[in-house]
Amino acid sequence: PPQYLRDWYNVSSVGDGTGQVIAIYAGSGPPKATDLTTFWAKIGSPHTMADISIDNPNNWPAYADNPSADLEGYEVTMDVEIVSGLCPGAKIKIYCDAEYPALAAKILADLAAGLPVHQLSMSAASPENATMPQYFSSLSQYFEVLAAQGVTCFASSGDGGSNDAGDAYNPTVPMVPDYPASDPYVAGVGGTQIAASGGVAGIFTGV
Repeated sequence: PPQYLRDWYNVSSVGDGTGQVIAIYAGSGPPKATDLTTFWAKIGSPHTMADISIDNPNNWPAYADNPSADLEGYEVTMDVEIVSGLCPGAKIKIYCDAEYPALAAKILADLAAGLPVHQLSMSAASPENATMPQYFSSLSQYFEVLAAQGVTCFASSGDGGSNDAGDAYNPTVPMVPDYPASDPYVAGVGGTQIAASGGVAGIFTGV
C-alpha cells in the first residue's frame, strides 16, 4: 500500500496533493483503467478515472503490454497507482509521447493555459553510452526550460544499476549513468527495489 512508502520515507505530513496536477510520462502507451479502479477500491482511495486525463496525439491507443514495441502499459499503470495512492487529492495527467521534446512542449503549453503542473514523473532510463552523448546533450535544454517554469522533473535511475546493459545489470559492461536521471535539471530517484528495516521489502518498477 502507498502508506508503506510514506512510512519508509517519513513523509506522512506532506499533504495529499490537493490543487496539484501531477504529470506522468507514459512513452507510447496509457495505463489499464480496470487495474487502476481495482487498486483504488482495495486501498480505499477516493480517485476515479475522472481524475485522470491522457494527452495523446493518437487518440488514446489501447492498453498494451509489449516491451519490444515500447508499449509497457503495466509500468505506467503502476506509476499512476503509486502517485495517486500517495496523493489522493491530486489530479494526474498522462503524456503519451515517445520523445522528450514533444513531452516538454505539451507540458509548457498546459502551463501557459493555467494547468498547475509542478511535478513530472518519468519511468524511463537509457544508458549514456559512447554513441549517444550529443543526443542527450541536446535534450537537456528541454528539462532546463521545464525547471525554469517551476516543474520538478523526476526520473528513475534505471534497472541496470551501475553497469547498465539495457534494463539489466552486467558487470562486464562499462559503468555508466542512465539518462534522463543524470541530467542536471532532473532529479534522479530510486531504482526498482526498496529494502526497508526489519526485513520488509517492496518491489517497484521505475520511479
